[in-house]
Amino acid sequence: MTANTTESILKDVQDTHGAAYAAAAIVAINGGFIEGEEASISRQVGLLVMHLSDVIRALTIESATGVTSNAMQELAAHLEACGSAIHEGAAVAKIYDREQVLNAICNAEIAGNALAWLAGMSKVKADAAALAAALSGEEPDFAKFV
Repeated sequence: MTANTTESILKDVQDTHGAAYAAAAIVAINGGFIEGEEASISRQVGLLVMHLSDVIRALTIESATGVTSNAMQELAAHLEACGSAIHEGAAVAKIYDREQVLNAICNAEIAGNALAWLAGMSKVKADAAALAAALSGEEPDFAKFV
């Protein structure tokens, strides 16, 4: 994909949906994903599940009710395995309730943004860095925003 095409798509998507959505679109396009294609949607579900696993792996759980870090780490391992299988095409994820999926995605984004804010992380700056990285192909340095 040429820089002009990427920048054109970025501008169109950013104008209609915002910067974070534009960054996601560019990353998806650069990763070979195609909007509306069932295989691309399934692969993206796999990535979403794998990223949830990453969040769980970065936590320590303390509980008097029996929920333990070990149990959460086991859950993370299962999520990683399922997400990886879906992302690699060994399994297929299909959306059967679009409204429920959209609601969950929105709620997860709100919860993630709230978690970042509560923990003193600069999500806005991290999103901007992710957008710049999407265009450059480099990984953002999230350590600057925590």
